[in-house]
Amino acid sequence: MTGYGNAKLSLSNNPYEINILSLNSRNIDINVRTPQILKNLEIEIRKLLTEKLIRGKIECIISYDKAAGNPIPILNESVLCNYMEQINSFTLKYKISELENPLATLLKLPGVFELEKDKLTEEELQLFFNSLTEAIDQVIDFRKQEGEKTKNDIEAKISSIGKLVNEIENLKDERDNNVRTQLYELIKQLPNDIELDRNRWEQEILYYLDRLDINEELQRLKAHIEYFKNELHDEKNITKGKKLNFISQEILRETNTLGNKSNYLPIQQKVVNIKDDLEKIKEQLNNVL
Repeated sequence: MTGYGNAKLSLSNNPYEINILSLNSRNIDINVRTPQILKNLEIEIRKLLTEKLIRGKIECIISYDKAAGNPIPILNESVLCNYMEQINSFTLKYKISELENPLATLLKLPGVFELEKDKLTEEELQLFFNSLTEAIDQVIDFRKQEGEKTKNDIEAKISSIGKLVNEIENLKDERDNNVRTQLYELIKQLPNDIELDRNRWEQEILYYLDRLDINEELQRLKAHIEYFKNELHDEKNITKGKKLNFISQEILRETNTLGNKSNYLPIQQKVVNIKDDLEKIKEQLNNVL
C-alpha cells in the first residue's frame, strides 16, 4: 500500500525535515538518505522502518537547512599531525625532497576540520526518533485509509459474486427443463418408422443431465466465497493478500467449470459477470500481495 509521512524538528539549531514515501512491494526495500551528522544512525533508522512498516518500497529522506545554523569548523590537530607524519615518512623512505609548505593542501583533506556540533545529545537523539516515529505513524495511517477503501471495494465485488451464484442456482431447474425440451424436439424430428424405447430415452436424458449437473460446482463456489469473506475480515492477519489471491483462483477455477457445463446462455452470461468481478478483485489484491 502507498503512504506518506512528514515530520519537522530542530537539532543543534538546524531545522530538519523527515519525509517518508511508501510504495507497494511484496518485500521490504528501504532507501535512506541522511545528512552526514546522522549517518551513524542509519542502521537504527532502517530497523525502525522495517519493524513498523513491514513491507513496501520505502524512501526515507532526512534533510536540513545548512544555511539556517552556522556551526563553527574546528581544526582536528591529531588528524592533521597524522597526515604530516605520513608525508614525512614517505619523503624519507623514497628520498624525496621536502614539499614546500604542504599545509594548504593538507587542510583540504577529509577530517582535518570538523563541525563544532558533530554529535547529538541524548535529548536530541530522543527527539529525532520521536519525530521519525511520528512520520512512520502517518504512513501507517495513510495505508490504513487506503486499505479500508480497498477492502470495501473487494467486499462489494465478492458479495456481487455471491449474488450471481445464487441467481445461477435459481436458473438451474430452468436450464434442466430447457435441455429436456431441446432433446424432445430433436426426437420429433426422427422418422416415424423408428421405434423409440421411452424408458431407455429417459435414462439417456438423465445421464446427459447428470453430466451437465452443476450442483457440486455451485456448492464449492459458495464455500470458497464464504472462506474468502472470513479471511477478508480477519483482523489478526495483516498479510492476507496472498491467501485471498489463492482463494480467488479457486473461485475462478470452479467458475470456469460451471461455465463449461452450464450449456445455457442466461447462466453463461452470469458466469461472464463473475469473471469480470474476479478480475477487478485480482487488480485490487495486487496492491496488497
